[in-house]
Formats: sequence, C-alpha cells, structure tokens
Amino acid sequence: MGMYEPPHPGGIVKRQCTDPLGLPATRVAKGIGATSQALSETVNEHTRISVEKATRLSKVFGSTPGTWRGMQMAHDPCQARKRVGQIAVGRYAA
Repeated sequence: MGMYEPPHPGGIVKRQCTDPLGLPATRVAKGIGATSQALSETVNEHTRISVEKATRLSKVFGSTPGTWRGMQMAHDPCQARKRVGQIAVGRYAA
C-alpha cells in the first residue's frame, strides 16, 4: 500500500472553489489581487500557497489562512520525499 499523498491546495482551489461556482480564472485572480498567471500557476499546482495568498483565499472563499497553509504544509513533505535522491549535499562533520 502506498503512502497517502496530500493534495496540492491549488488543486483544491480549482476543484472545490472556482469550478463549482463557475468562476473564470481572471475574475478570481482580480478578486484575490493576483495576476491571472499567478493564479493559473497555483491552481495548476506549479506554485505553493504563500501566507499572503492563503490570507487572500480565505477572504474570498471562506475558511482560514491556517487551513490553506495547513494543506500546503501537509503537501510539501511528500513532495520533498520524492526528490530526496536528487538533493546532492554533503554532511558537515565536527
């Protein structure tokens, strides 16, 4: 059985907020004070939800900034585990 992979919060914005309400991306972007490209990168799961974006999303869609950030914080470690083999660093020895 595979490990549970928390969803990217940007996908949740799309699936649970914008799509059900039939909101065009340009309108949502304007509503949260972001560019259409910035919103697109978020809902297409290419960028993280920052503290500021979490605050803006909470104001337009409800919930709390902590909810959005919590989803991001749950998603991040899973993504890091996928890339751990690509991280080439040495260990400092005392």
